[in-house]
Amino acid sequence: MLRRRSLLIALGLLFLGVVVFGPCALESANQLHCRLMFRQVALGLQNYHDSFKHFPPAVVCSADSKPMHSWRPRLLPFMVDFPEVYNWKEPWDSENNLRLINGKHFHFDAPAERVRSVGPYDGPLDFSEFFRCRTFRSKSRFDTNVVAVRGSHTAWPGTRAVSLSDITDGPKNTILLAETPVPDILWTEPRDLEWEKMSFRINDKDQPCIGSDHPEGPCVAMADSQIYRLNPRTPPDIIRGLLTIDGGEPLTVDKLEADGWLRGE
Repeated sequence: MLRRRSLLIALGLLFLGVVVFGPCALESANQLHCRLMFRQVALGLQNYHDSFKHFPPAVVCSADSKPMHSWRPRLLPFMVDFPEVYNWKEPWDSENNLRLINGKHFHFDAPAERVRSVGPYDGPLDFSEFFRCRTFRSKSRFDTNVVAVRGSHTAWPGTRAVSLSDITDGPKNTILLAETPVPDILWTEPRDLEWEKMSFRINDKDQPCIGSDHPEGPCVAMADSQIYRLNPRTPPDIIRGLLTIDGGEPLTVDKLEADGWLRGE
C-alpha cells in the first residue's frame, strides 16, 4: 500500500513537472533554434563580405527596374555545400526558380565538381529552413521570417551594396537582420521590410514590423554577426537608431543591454 502510494506520488510529481516545465523547456529549445539559425545567416553574410568586401544588395533589379532577386539565395553558397540550383539569369518567380518554393523534385546524377560530398540525388529541396524559425506561423512552409530593412540609411539601401566601412555608427551597434511576424514573404522573394512602410513598434498588429512569437522578443543580428533579442517594449526611437548605419545616434549595445532593451544571445 505504501509502495503504491509512493508510486502515485511520483507519477503525480512527474505529471506536474511536465505540465509546469514542459512548455518552458519547449520554448527554450525554440529560442535556441531561432538563435542558431540567425547566427548561421549572419555568418553567411560575413563570409560574403569577406569575399566581396561588401554585403549583398537587398535586391537585384532587371534593366526595367523590376525586382528580380533577393539577397537570401545569394547566401546559399556561403552557408551550405550544394550545387547551384538557383538560376540568376531568370527572375525569382520563373518556372525553374519557383521549384525552390513549391516542393518540386531536383535530380543530380553525380557529385558536383565544387561539392564532392553531394552524390546522386532525386527529391525536393527546402532551403527555406535556413531562413525561418520553426515556430514561425506563415501561409507557406517556404516563407521566411528573416528580413532586412530597406532604406536609404540602413544597411540595405535597395540595389546598392554596403560595406562595413560604410557603417559609421559602428557594426556592433547596427541591426543587419531582424525577425518579423509578416506571414507571407517567400524566402526567394525580393521583399523585406521597408523603412517608409513599416512600424517601428515591435509586434505591431496593424503594420509590417519587427516582431516574434517568442515572449522574450525578436532576434536581431548586428553587423558584427552578434545575435541579440529585442525587449518587446523597446521604444520605436531606439529601433530606428539601431537600424541606421550613419545616423549618429548615441546608442551602444553595452548601454542598451544594461538598460534591458537588448539581451545577448
